Amino acid sequence: MSAVLIIAGIIIIYIGAIAVIYLFQEIIIFQPRHLDRNFTYEFENRFSEHFITTYDNHILNALYFQTEKRSLGLVIYFHGNSGNLKRWGKYAIDFTRKNYDVLMIDYRGFGKSTGYPSEQGLYDDARCTLRWAQEHLSPKYDRLIFYGRSLGSAIATELATKHTPDLLILETPFDSIRGAFQKALWPLVFPFPLRFNLKNTHLIPLVECKTIIITGTRDMITPLSSALQLKPLLKSEDKFVVIPKGRHKNLRKFGLFHLKLAEALNEQI
Repeated sequence: MSAVLIIAGIIIIYIGAIAVIYLFQEIIIFQPRHLDRNFTYEFENRFSEHFITTYDNHILNALYFQTEKRSLGLVIYFHGNSGNLKRWGKYAIDFTRKNYDVLMIDYRGFGKSTGYPSEQGLYDDARCTLRWAQEHLSPKYDRLIFYGRSLGSAIATELATKHTPDLLILETPFDSIRGAFQKALWPLVFPFPLRFNLKNTHLIPLVECKTIIITGTRDMITPLSSALQLKPLLKSEDKFVVIPKGRHKNLRKFGLFHLKLAEALNEQI
């Protein structure tokens, strides 16, 4: 086989890979797992299940976890790009053990929630969740915290630009969705614009409340280099916490993570 044919073949494969990524961005970015409406959740701590109607008449599945002691506030938790509340609900205990109640939702198209995920749709889901919390839960809370993990970092931050909470916490965030792609995929991503913005670099400067960023040095999904693009955008009172050897899915296994989380939650109480 001649060198010309080999080069032509490589070019064709490269162009094909680019086309696949461009055409199937939704599948790459959003990886929901569906749950039957009758599925029964089981978790360690006390919770109740709710359904929230969106502005465009989709139904969001929500779980409301309550601490056993006097609650210090409410955390509205926006999870990552995959799975559903069956997986994410187990993280609520990190907050209820620190005396905070937690409200979690599955975005549209995730778990029991109806519809299909989209960037604007997820932003709307967040607004509807806050509205529901204000209508049903707010009389008992003096402190409101938005918590965004990975993909949820953009959802929580966008909401914070419209409705200022007392604190914004971002776990394993990215500068933009492009920055969240692993380095191995960058040659396939840079030639074309993505159809999704999800740009924390544009959102962070608009946030008025205190912001805490927590990330790890060995994150292979949203690399530290991506999160570091957000550091210069933080205010003087904000904090950027790096967990040595921390990966994308295991930060809660580190004592430093819980120490910094507790400090953030208990500050100014």
